Amino acid sequence: KRGAAADKPAGRGRRGGRGGGAGARGGAAVEEPEEPKVDADEIDSSELAGEVVELETGSLIYISNVMATAHVGCGLDLRHLARNVPNAEFNMGSRKSTCIVRVRNPPVTAEIFNSGKMHIFGPTSEAVARVAARRLARKVQLSGFDARFRRFKIA
Repeated sequence: KRGAAADKPAGRGRRGGRGGGAGARGGAAVEEPEEPKVDADEIDSSELAGEVVELETGSLIYISNVMATAHVGCGLDLRHLARNVPNAEFNMGSRKSTCIVRVRNPPVTAEIFNSGKMHIFGPTSEAVARVAARRLARKVQLSGFDARFRRFKIA
């Protein structure tokens, strides 16, 4: 074997094989401690992303999608951006023209305006949204604009 495949041990599946756990082999399940109930006023979206939380009322909340905005700090030529950024398309709307960019890792979609503002759709947490926005700003910078990652916020 050559390359990256030679470095991996043979016989392990996607998840690394040989783990413990209570799968088909019939191991004992480990009991998890109960999570404390949270007051609705104390909820911070960055702590809850992708998790289930039980409120005092007994309701369960699961945050699975976050929308974020960021700015690149300069005006953009969207047609140039669509030609030079992979997985980008120019969208000539009736009200505003945008450039739609899809990022594979993390899997998000961004809408970029000619003012430099970006709307990021699809991340599962605030941390994932920040990484995606930084990667998008870097793609804009590599396409020839004087772009900087600025004014990130969760909407």
